[in-house]
Amino acid sequence: MKNAVIWGAGGFGQEVLPFLQIMGHYNIVGFIDTNPSLKGKIINGIPVLGDDSLLESVVKEDVLYVFIAVGNSSIREFLFKKILDMGLEPINIIHPSSVIVPNVSLGRGVVIYPNATINTNVRIGDSCLHRSRCGN
Repeated sequence: MKNAVIWGAGGFGQEVLPFLQIMGHYNIVGFIDTNPSLKGKIINGIPVLGDDSLLESVVKEDVLYVFIAVGNSSIREFLFKKILDMGLEPINIIHPSSVIVPNVSLGRGVVIYPNATINTNVRIGDSCLHRSRCGN
């Protein structure tokens, strides 16, 4: 399994953690968050390692994959560029209950939530989120 961290220990990070665990491709070694008071806290069995200044030291420990779990899209885009500059690879999260037809183009750092269907010839850019919407 590939070692990875989730950048953001808030609601979004906690929301995608089980998706990553279900996928089974990554060993989530911890969360990184800008809130220093979270350091050392355990969230759903995963430790908060500290703030983003730790990212470089974590990389030295063979963590090459990061998921940016920050809701603000402009901050997420900034962090996306930062991890690429560090040579890290953004994780795509595709829930196993979702259906993606073969000719869909997915960017990097994408989340496809449960029960979504992505139809033919769709292009989803880097760091985008897609949820299935049903009902009223």
